[in-house]
Amino acid sequence: MQRRLERIRIDRISPVPAQIDHKSAEENLAQRLKGYLIADGVIQVEQRLPLNGRLGRHPLCLLRNSLQLPGEGREAHLRQVYIDTETTGLSGGSGTLAFLIGLAIVERDALVVTQYLITRFAGEAAMLKSFDRVLTTDDRLVSYNGKSFDLPFIERYFGIKLNQAHIDLRYVLASLGYKGGLKGCETRLGFHRGDLTDIDGFFAVLLWHDYRKNRNEKALQTLLAYNIQDVLSLEILMVIAYNLKIEDTPFYLNSLPEPVLPETPFDVDIDTVKRIRSEQNYLGLV
Repeated sequence: MQRRLERIRIDRISPVPAQIDHKSAEENLAQRLKGYLIADGVIQVEQRLPLNGRLGRHPLCLLRNSLQLPGEGREAHLRQVYIDTETTGLSGGSGTLAFLIGLAIVERDALVVTQYLITRFAGEAAMLKSFDRVLTTDDRLVSYNGKSFDLPFIERYFGIKLNQAHIDLRYVLASLGYKGGLKGCETRLGFHRGDLTDIDGFFAVLLWHDYRKNRNEKALQTLLAYNIQDVLSLEILMVIAYNLKIEDTPFYLNSLPEPVLPETPFDVDIDTVKRIRSEQNYLGLV
């Protein structure tokens, strides 16, 4: 995958023609993406799912109580923050760009899913400020492979230090016999992503480049759908891993009901996916 990413380096993308009213165009784009422009080149998309509603068959009120791990006292009120990043490379070195960060946070009365999307390079600094403001020292971060990639990358990329408690589900699931990538674990656990099944981190880069090059907003819709699926999947994997870990212990009486993922608020554009895949097959990239 790294070799494929290197072959679509950002500096090979044709410059996007300047727009006469750049800010107005981005504000309109943000509205169409169900979000709002928070700075030049940065769109914030926020979905609030009230905890008096439901996720499939299960009431969201079940999420009001933060997951308490064995050994934690009742005074530990850590806010659960699920995090996933989309970047233009896997090395995290010079030239790698974080163009989308997704967060899902269980708050007092809602499950809040927030995505920060960069539409042009001028938005990097603003994304840092927004991302840094949303986290607190009382948060517990939950990721998949975040220990090896997401968190170290964010720290290097933004020049900040993430001192929050962190659970990397890659290692937790591996200890239970579920190894490989996030989608591979989902498949073994019986999850199916529907139209998002064949979309991975590399394809997310292609979707972002497609918008940059062709101003294809449907590519951004598909990209946001992919990212929000990743973030929400972390919650259900966390619950499954927790229940499996305590299965043979006295703590099993406190096992959690398995949540059901909500419908993604964004549509996957099949025509865009087919076109990009066809183009990359022609170039030998996929």
